[in-house]
Amino acid sequence: MVTQSLILALGIGAPAVSYALLRVRSRRFDQALLGGGDSAKLFEAVDRTMNCHDKQKVGTIATLNRIWRTHPGIDDSMQLPDITLDNVRCSYEKWNLSQMAALLHAGHVTDKNPRMLGFPIVVIRWRGTDYLLDGRRRINHFIRTSDTSVHDILLLELIDTSVQNLDAESAGRMAFAIAA
Repeated sequence: MVTQSLILALGIGAPAVSYALLRVRSRRFDQALLGGGDSAKLFEAVDRTMNCHDKQKVGTIATLNRIWRTHPGIDDSMQLPDITLDNVRCSYEKWNLSQMAALLHAGHVTDKNPRMLGFPIVVIRWRGTDYLLDGRRRINHFIRTSDTSVHDILLLELIDTSVQNLDAESAGRMAFAIAA
């Protein structure tokens, strides 16, 4: 294993090797979770990606809500719905650097290196706007290194339940009024 060789080359003792290898293995992302397009399976990928942000062990949904509400693009006056398993649809996409860079706000810019590169970027889409929930350091790294390849995106699309429960005619009138 490359990691073990690197650790041994640095002269770190055997107990540290075991700890470091366990830590690296626990942070490896299972790319198989991205296949198939099943929203429930993709949400498992979101769960694994967001696990490092769940320091209070409150669960993925609570962690997503906490991070979304502290997003630099969210205004205090915005009435944000709670993210739940019932009102979110999860999909997998590949985005290029310009698409990912468009997600960054001034508060997202950093020169800190990412903790892990192999995990997907997590984005929530609400009312046609995308908000970055996880991956700011990775995106900044991709920008610094001019990485022009496409990267994995887990897109959580928030379904607006206020429109969902309307009859077709009322929903059509509302959509026309919003567009006008």
